[in-house]
Amino acid sequence: MKERATVICERGSRVLLVGKAGARWNLPGGRLKPDETLMQAASRELLEETHLAAVELHYLFAFVGTRTRHHVFLATLPSGTAAAPGREIARCRWFDVAQLERLRASAAVRVIVDMLALARRDARASEPALNADAHRTASATNVTREAEVASRAPATLNAAP
Repeated sequence: MKERATVICERGSRVLLVGKAGARWNLPGGRLKPDETLMQAASRELLEETHLAAVELHYLFAFVGTRTRHHVFLATLPSGTAAAPGREIARCRWFDVAQLERLRASAAVRVIVDMLALARRDARASEPALNADAHRTASATNVTREAEVASRAPATLNAAP
């Protein structure tokens, strides 16, 4: 199964999609290079495909499609930066999430964006139960877990079968 670092870039209700000439729209990302971590691959692919450098990358989850395991990251981008196609990418564009159903996009794009929306909705629903101190602790714990997962995954991915 192909392993892919996949990056979600958001601006309000819009997400950034990229496409090769004649191909379906997709989220930025790609395969890992030898001895590269998932986070390094996500950062490199985002820069190569869109000319955007993430200020922060947060590991969100893994999604297993029919042929690809997507390791999904959420990118924080500097304000005022514009995406431009790079390398093998012919086009990149911001789309409102509501438009995804009508786009010629991969099924994984729709599922991954839906999974992020669902996770956010669940987090908002449980947030009133947390006081401010508990919320800060939970956020710090999640960031630590994300870093641990992202740092461990490449060793597993590069392990001999």
